[in-house]
Amino acid sequence: MQVFDYLFNVGGNYTASVNGMTEATGDFEAHVKSAQNWAAHYAQALWLEKRRLKNRAEMLAAMFIGK
Repeated sequence: MQVFDYLFNVGGNYTASVNGMTEATGDFEAHVKSAQNWAAHYAQALWLEKRRLKNRAEMLAAMFIGK
């Protein structure tokens, strides 16, 4: 994580500092989107596995109960 120095000098490094903050914000947003995509994919994979295991359990129960 980047820490910004908000002390702008009189010579005019304001634009360069703001550009650096803008770039860092964009990088952070890209990391957040990547993490969100990974979490959504992982949640979907867990849901599918849960569904598969439930179907198997129901099949086994039907075999033993005889439905």
